[in-house]
Amino acid sequence: MNGHAVSIHSLQEESAALLEEKSLSDIESDAGRADLESRFPSSHSIITDAAPFHQKKFKPKATWQTTLTRILDSLRSTLVRTFIFLLPSFITSSISHNPKVKKKKPGPTAYLDGMRGLAALIVFFCHYFYTCFVIAQSYGYDGLSNHHILKLPIIRLFYQGPPMVAVFFVISGYALSLKPLKLVRSRDYGSLLATISSLIFRRGFRLFLPTFISTLMIMVLLRVGAYEWTREFAYDDLYMRNVQEIHYERMNSTAEQMADWGREMFRFVHIWDWDAYEGSTAIDVHLWTIPVEFRASMMLFLTLLGTARLKTVWRFVFVGAVMGFVYRSARWEMVLFYMGMVFAEWDLVRGVHNSPSGTREEGAAEAAAYQLEVLDGLEQQGIEMDGETIAGSEEGGGSSRGGSLGLDRDVQVLFVDDGDDTEKTRTRRRPPIRLRLLGRPILTKAWWIAVSILAMYLMSQPDQGGEETPGWVTLTRWIPKWWYAPTKYQQQLSSCSSPEENETEQEALLFGQGQDQYRYYQSLGAILMVLSASRSLFWQNIFNSAPIQYLGKISYAIYLMHGPVLHTVGYAIERFVWMNITGVETDRAYVAGFGLASLLVVPIVVWVSDVFWRAVDEPVVRFGKWLEGGCTVSMD
Repeated sequence: MNGHAVSIHSLQEESAALLEEKSLSDIESDAGRADLESRFPSSHSIITDAAPFHQKKFKPKATWQTTLTRILDSLRSTLVRTFIFLLPSFITSSISHNPKVKKKKPGPTAYLDGMRGLAALIVFFCHYFYTCFVIAQSYGYDGLSNHHILKLPIIRLFYQGPPMVAVFFVISGYALSLKPLKLVRSRDYGSLLATISSLIFRRGFRLFLPTFISTLMIMVLLRVGAYEWTREFAYDDLYMRNVQEIHYERMNSTAEQMADWGREMFRFVHIWDWDAYEGSTAIDVHLWTIPVEFRASMMLFLTLLGTARLKTVWRFVFVGAVMGFVYRSARWEMVLFYMGMVFAEWDLVRGVHNSPSGTREEGAAEAAAYQLEVLDGLEQQGIEMDGETIAGSEEGGGSSRGGSLGLDRDVQVLFVDDGDDTEKTRTRRRPPIRLRLLGRPILTKAWWIAVSILAMYLMSQPDQGGEETPGWVTLTRWIPKWWYAPTKYQQQLSSCSSPEENETEQEALLFGQGQDQYRYYQSLGAILMVLSASRSLFWQNIFNSAPIQYLGKISYAIYLMHGPVLHTVGYAIERFVWMNITGVETDRAYVAGFGLASLLVVPIVVWVSDVFWRAVDEPVVRFGKWLEGGCTVSMD
């Protein structure tokens, strides 16, 4: 999101995208530029530095030859810097590697950044594949046409986009909640107010400003004729055999085009109702999630403020009740955001985010203190655990308190009481045998791997035809009838012209053919996948690998750039390959051409996304912080 020099500097350091927004301070930015200057000096600077001191002090009168030399040096320097900037950041970081800089280990939530990056790549694959192949239906649906191995559950996830959107929303809820919840738990309410204010102020810039720029780039491509190169191809049934995305219209004049862009962007910033697809823009149909993300973020910030002064256990209870309400209201996006909030606080309870000066023991003490707080709340409500009512003396006794939370046998925990700030100790008995078994490392690993497999199966819910797909018929019928939004339900019923059609339409809506039917299990699967990844070193090692972490850095850029790249360069490459190399006379030739074209299209999308990340995305983050700093007053 910054210039080239900053990207080199930033790739050598740990990404803290989920703890704080990715940005560099002005000092770091200056250091990055100085670092680049030292590694890639301009020819002019080399000449100047090499000159003797007396020549620097007493320069001869410039002649046309020296002026021309300076112009050529400046031009050569500019070209070199431009070339370096346009290289992918992972290449420039390798050729300018500083051996003095030690590579830091990934942070405790770096894996979530990797998950987000991989999800963004899969969304791109989805929009790339679905123009040519029917991918919404799963294995076994409608006879032999859906018996390809790539349509099997879990395997199909590498090109199934909708569940990746659900992953985005869980991670967003986590990332936006983490810092405020840290401040809530430390009772630093002054800093909490400043943090929430900052997040709200910058959220619109963070989400909408990059999309304004990406859609403006599409306007430029339209004016120079780049979209005209592939306009006929984009609507040719011979090549685009499934989804034919909107290939945006080229207006008669630049003024008319820009006025149309302004109107589209005004509608795009849609905050006035909660219809999922309101605010979508035909300029790039993939951007419908951005207004949804903005609205959900505002609701999350409101919830964080509203629950800030609650005790931890009651905050969980209240957020759980709110989640029940939004679930019953079929607001799947808010369920995902709130689950991200719950996961963030639970990680704080577990001591995952101890400060560098803290110790593992301090994190364990905080987690144990919270467990006792939970038990206190449950005890007041008379809730039973493991078949026994939670009761017992301060010093232990014969109760089973703490059993289901897995506290060790006869562990005395020092904690601070919320009421009088006095230190107390409590002793808890040994947990049930099933939890002692789950405490074994091998069984724990196996358990979370099993949960992740279940999660991936649920994420594989077909986008279409689940009611007739083997393995999904019963699950689809289990989806509650109220899952579909009442307004949409009523609108679709009112469009029927006869009682018979009314009955047919109602049955279709109630049993799995509504607009958001496929979101039900995909959302549940995304929740379980993020949960299992937070507990499994196996998944964390995968998501913390260098290639996946790189995708995490450019994830938003991939999301914004894959559309315009596909509609211009991507379609042109596909057309060339099919027309000149493989042909499309047979299915095998068609697939071979698609695969051959993808060898160029995929790297180009990643490359353009990398450049957009450094040129637009990172500067936008810094701009938001700069603007906030210039407009706000100090709270000291």
